[in-house]
Amino acid sequence: MSESSTHFVDPNILVPHPHNPLIYGENEDISDLVELIGQSGWVKPLLVTPQNRIISGHRRSRAALQLGLKSVPVEVREFADELAELEALLLENAARLKTTEQKVREALAWKDIETQKAKKRMSEGGQKAAPGRPAVNKGVANLPHLSKTGKTRDAIAHRVGLGGRSYEKAAKVVELIDKETAVGNLSHAQVLRSVLNEKSIDAAYQLLKKPPEERAGIVSLMASGRAENISQALKVVKEHSHRGETLKGNDTTRLFSAGDIVEIRDICEEIPLRTENYRQYVGLQGQVEAVWHREALISVNLENGLSKIRFYPEELNLIRKAPPPLPYRVGDLIVVDVDRAEAATSAERKWNGFWGVVVSIGELGSLSVNVGKVELQLFPRDIKPIDAPSQELKNLAERVLRLRTFELDELEEKMLDFLQQHLGFTPRQMLYLDTCERTIFTQAPPAQLKL
Repeated sequence: MSESSTHFVDPNILVPHPHNPLIYGENEDISDLVELIGQSGWVKPLLVTPQNRIISGHRRSRAALQLGLKSVPVEVREFADELAELEALLLENAARLKTTEQKVREALAWKDIETQKAKKRMSEGGQKAAPGRPAVNKGVANLPHLSKTGKTRDAIAHRVGLGGRSYEKAAKVVELIDKETAVGNLSHAQVLRSVLNEKSIDAAYQLLKKPPEERAGIVSLMASGRAENISQALKVVKEHSHRGETLKGNDTTRLFSAGDIVEIRDICEEIPLRTENYRQYVGLQGQVEAVWHREALISVNLENGLSKIRFYPEELNLIRKAPPPLPYRVGDLIVVDVDRAEAATSAERKWNGFWGVVVSIGELGSLSVNVGKVELQLFPRDIKPIDAPSQELKNLAERVLRLRTFELDELEEKMLDFLQQHLGFTPRQMLYLDTCERTIFTQAPPAQLKL
């Protein structure tokens, strides 16, 4: 790390560090800082790299831009690498007030830093070892109590002000928050975040431990404003359960089905918890991707490219009903053809372009497609039919999907991947398949699969 220097720059040329929003979020309230700087006219120098990347002072930078300041003081410091930058970012934020989620994300960043440092020490130790002598790792991790307890988890948690067990629970909640955000359940993610940060780690963890369907119902009630807390939501769930009703006791989801064209209504004032992320969708149109009757949620692919965002029925206007679904049947051979921009899971991306067999059809026209390793939940628009498949192809599909049920090595996997992306085969390819079957079937009996 080189010596630093201080001067003034235009705040518009400063670039946020890419890890800052991942750890501390993008929508922190800075109204208090804006008022303070506006009254005093003084800004503490920001720490930046020679490339104008902010290491410390992201909130000050945003406040300066909001106030229209033409220049801000910066301390320019050069760092050895991106790992050193990340470590400095965390150290510079050590004294700030943080939510539980921010502490967990800091801990995850520290874990990554220490892992990379350990690898580097091992590499350097191996290179410097004298001939005939084992390498000695003289590096010491920067984590308190690591040498005493031997528990990296506890040391990482201690560094951010959490107990080891509390950190472990909170980290699982944060992981669920990220999963809900990734699939467009922004309101669910916000409820989980609020419980974790504003109530307690244990409350959020107990919510996480509930069965997925029950948890989704509870979170939906809280996100919609129909329940103020977990206790109220649980009471509603139990009341409807005793009456044998669905979670919300209404049939509004029955108005919608997969393929319908809908428009997002403006009801921000009615559901305050939705306001922050909801406004960006108001007025957009999209197509219903799936209907979740028990949770009273509707997954919509929006016209602006954002895919599979979930809404409540009252947030949607029905523009046009979907045409009847294509007449697929159980046993049909099809090709997975998901729009890559709309693929919601790694499995959809991995098996896109592969053929598979329809094993079941849902009430709303969804299709369960067996591609060998997994069963994908798709809709007619996500697949292409194979017109009049030959008996040879049907026989080969049965053989390939059966082989997929065994533990395969990398070469065998690649061979099956190739076959499962084509509809015609050479004699040599068929010979390879025969050899693969003989090898694998001598190790374990084949599973039965009928098309």
